[in-house]
Amino acid sequence: MITILCHADISSAGDEVVGELARLVPEFAQVACQSKLALLQSIVSRIMVELVFEPYFPGLPEDQNKKLQAHEHDLSQLSTFHSELHIA
Repeated sequence: MITILCHADISSAGDEVVGELARLVPEFAQVACQSKLALLQSIVSRIMVELVFEPYFPGLPEDQNKKLQAHEHDLSQLSTFHSELHIA
């Protein structure tokens, strides 16, 4: 467990919480030492990116989102292949 002795004390947080903090804000130890507000802003920003900006449509189920990403990847591969045929 990581102990931070600064503005935000997370020593009582469980390993799951610390792991989620590390996932959301990889540099959370440094941010937490600056201020609690900066840490909260970083967490909220990351959650917003994951829930609103990364999916194709906010609220789209994860499985459908992955299918659309797979289709996008397939189409980009086809367009690359098509471009290579015309260049050669």
